[in-house]
Amino acid sequence: MRRTVGRRKLEQSWKCLESSHSYCRRSTEDTVVFEGCSQLPGSVIGGAACESGGEAERGRGVEERWSIGTMAYHSLLQEYRHIPVVTRAYTTACVLTTAAVQLEFITPFQLYFNPDLIVKKYQVWRLLTNFLFFGPLGFSFLFNMIFLYRYCRMLEEGSFRGRTADFLLMFIFGGILMTLFGVFASLFFLGQAFTIMLVYIWSRRNPFVRMNFFGLLNFQAPFLPWVLMGFSLLLGNSVIVDLLGIVVGHIYYFLEDIFPNQPGGVKLLVTPGFLKAIFDVAEEDPNYNMLPEDRPVGFNWGREQRFGDQNEQNPDAHQ
Repeated sequence: MRRTVGRRKLEQSWKCLESSHSYCRRSTEDTVVFEGCSQLPGSVIGGAACESGGEAERGRGVEERWSIGTMAYHSLLQEYRHIPVVTRAYTTACVLTTAAVQLEFITPFQLYFNPDLIVKKYQVWRLLTNFLFFGPLGFSFLFNMIFLYRYCRMLEEGSFRGRTADFLLMFIFGGILMTLFGVFASLFFLGQAFTIMLVYIWSRRNPFVRMNFFGLLNFQAPFLPWVLMGFSLLLGNSVIVDLLGIVVGHIYYFLEDIFPNQPGGVKLLVTPGFLKAIFDVAEEDPNYNMLPEDRPVGFNWGREQRFGDQNEQNPDAHQ
């Protein structure tokens, strides 16, 4: 559509021009010719058209997108900071290590567990890095990271709530045992075994939780490590790593939750004082009531109380 607007009508069309979008040019007869002026852009100064309005709109669009991106970034950062400290540190180290391998900054040959290189070449970092690499990016990596993050966080926020030093001691104990077993089993990476250990400990401390595995199987939590081992077997992977995680997890569970509660039993895993001084700074909220499924022995069904004891505690009840 083509329409000509004279100088007299120019001022009347000023408001329309401020909010419109089109292209215009100045003619030789002091008239302004608008082409396709169903939407006219910007403002006209001295009969000449400019696109400042369109630029302003584009600027506002950029600002809005920038604001949305900033809000999303702060939201993710806030959620990241809410992750418990041990879970946050371990999962971040695993992701960064895998990313470094994917980007070819380092190679898996610099990370795997090798006792000879550790002892003879003093490459002591291999004691730690073999727990941080879960293979290249793919289904196996995502599967392991989801289980690692989920059950590590539930343990730290559940039965280890307010006991970060004890949680770190569990990491150290499990890592040492797996390293010793790894020497005899010739295992190169122990991260998957460590994940199974976390899953096993959580499952034994939450025996009444019902689980659903990909909508196919329904079972109680203590069977979860065995289901994962069967799934790994179906994928053609070796079950030695999963068995190692189950064995180490059971040893920790027995020493921490079973043996101390037996007649004559003692607590063998004692957290050093310096770890508590560093990590257990804040006192636990006395009003916090742990969820039943997060208690070490499962649901607390209450304590039996005899009628006679109740009367002894309330001597005025008969008066």
